[in-house]
Amino acid sequence: MSVLVRPYQPQDRIGFGHVRSMVYRNGAPVSPDENLIPIDCMGFVAEIDGRIVGAFTGIDMWSTHHHRLVRTMGIASVGVLQEARSQGVGKALMAESMRSLKESNFVLASLYPFRGSFYRKFGYEYCGLRRRITCPAADFPSVEPTLPVRALKPHELDLVRPCYEAFAERYNGMNLRNEQQWVRQMGGETPFSLFTFGDPIEGYVAVRLQSTFWEDQPIREFVWTSSRAYATGLSFVKTLLVNKTSATWDEPGDGLFAARHFERGISVGIENPIMYRVIDVPSSLRGLRCEHGEGEFVLEVADTQLPENAGPWRVRFNSDGTTVEAVEASQTGIRLGIGAYTQAWMGEPGWEGVRFTDDLEVLAPAHLDAARKLMPFRRGLCLDYF
Repeated sequence: MSVLVRPYQPQDRIGFGHVRSMVYRNGAPVSPDENLIPIDCMGFVAEIDGRIVGAFTGIDMWSTHHHRLVRTMGIASVGVLQEARSQGVGKALMAESMRSLKESNFVLASLYPFRGSFYRKFGYEYCGLRRRITCPAADFPSVEPTLPVRALKPHELDLVRPCYEAFAERYNGMNLRNEQQWVRQMGGETPFSLFTFGDPIEGYVAVRLQSTFWEDQPIREFVWTSSRAYATGLSFVKTLLVNKTSATWDEPGDGLFAARHFERGISVGIENPIMYRVIDVPSSLRGLRCEHGEGEFVLEVADTQLPENAGPWRVRFNSDGTTVEAVEASQTGIRLGIGAYTQAWMGEPGWEGVRFTDDLEVLAPAHLDAARKLMPFRRGLCLDYF
């Protein structure tokens, strides 16, 4: 029994919607007027004997990476009908869709896994572990605000984009949202409340205010571009905790709360981390720049799903850019798997994070030094949920 994976076509609506209904809607039917594939998305379906039994949605995004943008497919709503499970449908969806993504010029793919071990089989790895902070109201720090706070109206969403983009520039993996993605991430038809700090805006909080007493107040998004915006943001969140038990929000690995305000009783952990997978190795290297010198290395990447990624690739770089060319295997200085390459390329955990694993073989230490120079450690973060 073979599984056919292909891009979504308009005639697939009923079958695609049925998968969405049975996997994510408790069997509730999809509304006839629901837009299953938004304008910035594409879909994939898996068929057995002409019947759609699996599907996922891909979001066309642009992710930050070392002061540039790379085209990224955010994979969401992966689902297989109950009666078609354990037949290799999910594996086929993941493995065979990669070819279409590469042919569509995607450099990177990302997803939020239900089980990371499944997606590791296809080259995905965790990169940039975001911290989930839950602080009880009684332990919430008292911080002096220094910036004015303003409540934005829903139609003023564009006002926070420059602040978000300045924040995103500090990390690898942040999605530079288009208009549709901004609306979705900020609550869609029932938008979150937005509160900004400073004029011009130096930080903001997006939150769905909870009216029920004695429960946690989740913060959808907390962004800051200065220490005073962070302090004002914390001070503002504390005002939301009247009759609440706690507040919960996410910060990057270099966020200030754990370093400056942690106390016993406060939870700082990792929840629902994102995985990435480089789709096109040579394209992932082209466009990188090294502002502090030049160098070269030869890299070989093992990739079962996309064997053309293997190379080996000679990478030469300087402040003007990077060139990538295929060379003979005898010139290889670094050999690693696609998952380890993705983690090194993403900057966190970076080369140091994969250096002592079985996935990295260093044949010439000078080549590893050069690769680390071109792709240094850099915090990873994605605030988009999909």
